[in-house]
Amino acid sequence: MAFGTFTAVPVPAPRTVDRRVGGAAMLLAPLAAFALAVPAALLVFVAATVGLPPLVTAVLAVGAVALGSRGLHLDGLSDTADGLSASYDRTRALEVMHRGDAG
Repeated sequence: MAFGTFTAVPVPAPRTVDRRVGGAAMLLAPLAAFALAVPAALLVFVAATVGLPPLVTAVLAVGAVALGSRGLHLDGLSDTADGLSASYDRTRALEVMHRGDAG
């Protein structure tokens, strides 16, 4: 469940999703992140070895993680930015973060 939720890796879905399965998925979530980090790190190593500029290297690495996670982390980051920039009013900020049309 962790790999299916946090990455674009095609894995079979669990037969049942309950508290135990969800807890195990959260415990294994760092392994899913590691599976995204290793290719990105290799990409950074290769890009640095061939002499690509740091900005290009960073864009490639972030792009690889974004593709590998289906943009999950970028979506959360944009929702947070939307909420923080929407208003000083807590209710309004939460409303903006819950809507799908902002950001």
